[in-house]
Amino acid sequence: MTVADIVKRAGIARNTFYENFSSKEECFLATQEFAMSAALERVVAAAGSLDEWPFRVRAGLGAFLDYVVEEPALSRTCMVEALSAGPAAVRYYEESQQAFVSLFRLGRDVSPHGADLPETLEEAIIGGVFWILYQRLTASRPEAIPELLPELVEFALTPYLGAEAAGARACGGGAGAHLVRRDSAFGAASPRDPACAVELDRAPAGQGSGPPAGRWHRAEWLDRVHHAR
Repeated sequence: MTVADIVKRAGIARNTFYENFSSKEECFLATQEFAMSAALERVVAAAGSLDEWPFRVRAGLGAFLDYVVEEPALSRTCMVEALSAGPAAVRYYEESQQAFVSLFRLGRDVSPHGADLPETLEEAIIGGVFWILYQRLTASRPEAIPELLPELVEFALTPYLGAEAAGARACGGGAGAHLVRRDSAFGAASPRDPACAVELDRAPAGQGSGPPAGRWHRAEWLDRVHHAR
């Protein structure tokens, strides 16, 4: 795509383009930064008010998937085209992924084997999530992305909580939740989770919940996002 193509599609004069950008590469990087920052701010807003870490992960991933569905063109710019747009775009793509690390790393505090987890675990989880979204975007199937939420949450939580607990939390259950698979109507379960519903055990008062581990602060993470460049 040339600058002429860009100004034609944007409906602006060529001079206006060059008043804002020195080249199409600079324009691409600005678009990439705008889109990723907007997506991450949604993640912050969704997860930042929750105390329990597994639900922060679920809310944050849900917000990120929602953004990808609502803005498929921008998402494709960030997660597909950026990988072939030159060293600067690839570097920003990698730095943007790092902005998620602090959210996932909090899982080490609630995991019974957190001290033994691989140092690069969070990068591997984030890379896996981005790769799955890359596949959906290159296949032009953004409408199928919301259906990925339970699977991605389970994928992200399993190394920290174990398969059974992660499966329960993936469908919105608490510590005493049992995953129930349903093939037809799913009652009061979220429409985002058509494959599952959750039944909750009633835990005695004072059990099944503890103090939040490592409360995650909105301002701290937003600062990390804006400095990941």
